Formats: sequence, C-alpha cells, structure tokens
Amino acid sequence: MDNIEKKILQIIDDHADELQALADDLFNHPEQGYYEFRTAQVVSDYLKNLGLETREGLAITGVKAAIGKRGGPNVALIGELDAVG
Repeated sequence: MDNIEKKILQIIDDHADELQALADDLFNHPEQGYYEFRTAQVVSDYLKNLGLETREGLAITGVKAAIGKRGGPNVALIGELDAVG
C-alpha cells in the first residue's frame, strides 16, 4: 500500500463515526434517481464543512469536490448513492 492509500484510510478511520452518521441519514431519507436533491445538498454541505470547494448540479444531482493541487497528482474517489440500502 502506498502513502496516499494510507493517508486516505487514516482519514476514513479518523472520521468513521461521522461517516456512519452521514450514511445513516442518507439511508433514512431515500430519494428517487435524479430527484436526490436533499442527498446532494447533504453531501455538498458535508464536503464544504471539510473545507472543500464543491461543484453541484452535475448530471442533475451530482456533486464534485477536488482534493489536491491543480495540475498535480490527484485522486478521484467516486461514491454512487443510487439505491443505497
């Protein structure tokens, strides 16, 4: 496992309770595909609270946040929220 993987796993471990609460919230508020407006807002707000700049409205309800430097090496983490549960 390289350094970036270790860093990502450490961040996940450090925020495990918070991420579980987020997952529970999304699970308890299901929305139909392309109508996940609440879900998109919750995810966007969470990412903004982490200090990330987000882009919203991608493919209607998609949210994107960049981690890393422009022009530098970056990692893409993609989460699919359709049919959670």
